Amino acid sequence: MWINSIMGALLRSRFHGIFDGSLLLLTYTGRKSGKTYTLPVNYFRVGDELLIVSFRSRTWWRNLRSDADGGVPVTVVLGGRERPATGRAIADDEGVAAGLASIIAVRPGNARYYKITLDAANRPDPASLSAAARNRVVVRMRVAEEVRP
Repeated sequence: MWINSIMGALLRSRFHGIFDGSLLLLTYTGRKSGKTYTLPVNYFRVGDELLIVSFRSRTWWRNLRSDADGGVPVTVVLGGRERPATGRAIADDEGVAAGLASIIAVRPGNARYYKITLDAANRPDPASLSAAARNRVVVRMRVAEEVRP
């Protein structure tokens, strides 16, 4: 898509600060094709990880499935700099729900986007959390060099 090219150029430019804290550029290698793909994705910083949420119907995340604990090597452009990272796609409902709950803990306002209801203490309702997890995946990323944009 042409918009991906524009976003990629912006994230690599001196204007990257507009998007720091919410958008990164992810480069990965196709498992079957061996081709390199780059796309902009929204992310959430949770502790020392970056979490990316995608719909299961999209296919890019399948290239980040890994049986290894370390995940799949990828490259990210974050804070205007390219860095090595590892990513691991989580597709099981419990793992996705845990990832969504982690995101909601740091950004409660995002519950509305995922249609997750919160109680008075901003804790997710288990039923709505489960429903949100059914059609999504979470990619857990670790950047080799810690950066705080």
